[in-house]
Amino acid sequence: MKSLQSFGRLGLFVTALAAASSGSAQTVILSDSFNRANGGLNGQTVETWNSGFYAAAPTWTAPINSVISGGEVTGNAHVGIYNRVATPNQTAGVVTVSADVSFGTTNTAEWIGLAFALDSSVTITNSSNTLLVILRNTGVIQLFKNGTATTLYSQTWATWNPVAFDPTATYNLELQYDLDAGLVNVRVDGANVRLAPSVVGSLTSSSFGAVGVQILPLAGGNIVNNATVDNFLYTSSIPEPSAYSALVGGVALAGGLLRRRRRAA
Repeated sequence: MKSLQSFGRLGLFVTALAAASSGSAQTVILSDSFNRANGGLNGQTVETWNSGFYAAAPTWTAPINSVISGGEVTGNAHVGIYNRVATPNQTAGVVTVSADVSFGTTNTAEWIGLAFALDSSVTITNSSNTLLVILRNTGVIQLFKNGTATTLYSQTWATWNPVAFDPTATYNLELQYDLDAGLVNVRVDGANVRLAPSVVGSLTSSSFGAVGVQILPLAGGNIVNNATVDNFLYTSSIPEPSAYSALVGGVALAGGLLRRRRRAA
């Protein structure tokens, strides 16, 4: 009886360890609220990053016209800003990239987008990139794969949200990719844009090594202090390596205890 009770307790212990390392919770890989001195974003270290995934602090790759102004990212020229940061190369689990976006009081941007990119050297509309979602200044939300080569859908605001779109408001735009199931979901302020996730299908590149955000201005438009991005966040359901180590160690410990119990019996 004691042996069975011990086995049951050990089983619960292993189960608890496995649950702690499962995909039920999202691990923050990196985040940035841009609450620092005004200036160029290029080369700046990401505000918060997970040392379990990075050997060294990740930095932003951004064009010269991409700047931090008043705790937000905006641009100071008549060209789009495309900001990327390297991430661990993900091939499994559920990953999510999100940011607070706004077109500002003077609507001079065509769209604001989030992407899972091949790496930090390419723009987020590049055909080698995995997924891209854009919010247009009209409220239309478009989801693409392989850069902008293939449109998965184009959804008008009124079809999913009864409250009229306001370009001066700030919305939390979220792109979630389930690599295991091959599904992608888009949310705005926590609400699903479509009733069910979309099937991704074939991709030019099935994995990615960067996440990014872009503001594309209207032709001849200056987006400085108008369209903005804030509170950039990237998470994953894959736990950091130390969690795996704890799980393996816990299983080994449980096995050792069980063997001792059997010998004692």
